Amino acid sequence: MRFLAPSDAQPGPKPVEDLALITCLASRDQPRLRTALAALFILHPELADQLDALQLPPAAQTELRIQYTAAACLQRMWSIRLGFYLGEVSLLPDRYSAGLGLPPVNAHYGKLCLHTLAARQPFDQLSAYDSLMSLLFAQLKAETPHEHATAG
Repeated sequence: MRFLAPSDAQPGPKPVEDLALITCLASRDQPRLRTALAALFILHPELADQLDALQLPPAAQTELRIQYTAAACLQRMWSIRLGFYLGEVSLLPDRYSAGLGLPPVNAHYGKLCLHTLAARQPFDQLSAYDSLMSLLFAQLKAETPHEHATAG
């Protein structure tokens, strides 16, 4: 997720393991880094299969479940636009909404669940998710090769 790094950041020497990255993001104090989990799950839905292997402290486990559920909702809300950039998108399964006392992620294309989830937060989480998606789409747009239309 390059939008988290400074614009002049260089790639690191080696990639971080998937589970280590998830653990690190879920455990951070900074809300922006925790919210980045949602973007990670949207871009890499295959990571959902690895989540059962994680052993996190209770607060980080709750944060992981919240951000995963938000990602599942956002993925459904933005499925057409995500499909434009990513091709066929594998939808994240609804793993945690019931346990969090939320509506299913499929209800109203994820909107009902996301709004219920955001209403429980002490800050404007909907605005944070809107910003996250704007940054994510800007990244996807910048990475997508453009075909130029030709005149007549």
